[in-house]
Amino acid sequence: MRPVDSTFPRLRPSVYTYAMSAAPGEAIKLEFKIAQNEADRKRIYEFRYKVLVEELGLSPPGADATAKTVRDAMDDRAYHFFVTGRQGAVAGAVRINLLKLGPLPERLAKAYQVETFKAVVKDAISFTDPVIVSRDYRTTNAPALLLGAAYKTVRGQGSKFDFCHCQPAHVALYEALGYRRFGDNFVNEVDEYQVPLVMVLEDVQHLSTMGSPLARLAQGFPNGRETSAWFLQKFPQSAAQQSGGMDEEKFWKLLTDKMHQTPLVGIPLLAGLEYRDAKKFLKYGTMLRGKRGDVIVRAGAIGKEMYIILTGDVEVRSPLKDGQKLLAKFGKGGLFGEMAFLSARPRTADVIAASDVELLVMSQDFLTKAMKALPEISSRVLFNLALVLVQRVEDANKRASGVAPAAAPGQPKPMAPGAASAPPPAVAVADPFAN
Repeated sequence: MRPVDSTFPRLRPSVYTYAMSAAPGEAIKLEFKIAQNEADRKRIYEFRYKVLVEELGLSPPGADATAKTVRDAMDDRAYHFFVTGRQGAVAGAVRINLLKLGPLPERLAKAYQVETFKAVVKDAISFTDPVIVSRDYRTTNAPALLLGAAYKTVRGQGSKFDFCHCQPAHVALYEALGYRRFGDNFVNEVDEYQVPLVMVLEDVQHLSTMGSPLARLAQGFPNGRETSAWFLQKFPQSAAQQSGGMDEEKFWKLLTDKMHQTPLVGIPLLAGLEYRDAKKFLKYGTMLRGKRGDVIVRAGAIGKEMYIILTGDVEVRSPLKDGQKLLAKFGKGGLFGEMAFLSARPRTADVIAASDVELLVMSQDFLTKAMKALPEISSRVLFNLALVLVQRVEDANKRASGVAPAAAPGQPKPMAPGAASAPPPAVAVADPFAN
């Protein structure tokens, strides 16, 4: 186990009082703590299971249904911070690993390109896991306490780059904190599509530009420009991948350039919207790049994202005992994942990139924000989504009866069962299980 030793930054357990908005007049005491022993760590492992498995329905690596814990090999040499709330129960937690205390698992080291960064900063590298907060405390300052502690810790330990990864739906959140995309996406131990991210810890200018709450903390440390200059030279595509920080007009122009046509024409969800309304709605999405062969959606996984194809093609395949069955193909303007987007139910098919692709990701959080800020526009988009679903069910019924489905208006006919793999229409009409 990794004890708290003399090299650990002096972060003292602190007590904060926060008035919960869900219960007017009720003051909730949040206490920030550092795990000191195995008993503290066990509380954190059990808390992870409660939130990730029981509350969110996920299947994280290291989940143990018998012990009701989530724990992996990296926990033994990690620093663990947690926050307690009512009756001393754990309300949130975060884990930090330092490269100087031990190597990463091979899969993560490859995804993060650790050797490339080591050539510049040696072992001044850290890895911060996503902050986990229980439902009742997500609107309190518990996440901020944990994020601030994590940032001060890695800076205090001399780290220059901090790595993490997340699902496509959460990229925008991490970019707002100051993380950047820089490499190829990958699949983790439980077959979830992940995006690798890195924070250039001394780049105060970038943190400020993104509106990161960590910018103020960064100003309290010595900051040089060398690591930022090296990163931008080594990964020039990073800036192009980041859609956060763009205004509506720039984001619309970017989408138009990618699709070689206005999104009003190329994206069926926007049918009937005015230009100004479509711009406002799309700004809530996140752009994502994928490589040919990437399994973007895996059958059986819990998903909360819907994808719109800006460039490239994907194939929808149903896993079978003796291989896979091709269900459909999607091209530019096509969408997939809509059932999981609406219901967060398990995916029913694999979706694989047939070429390099660029996608617009829309998550349930995206929909929630859009419905609050743009209720009338969101209603029209949901109506258009319902039309797409109705068309897909109708076409699936026709296929089942041996009748070729009709082409979408103004589009060539979609691929019939058993036909050669010809390119699909831009607005693809596909199997209803392409989720």
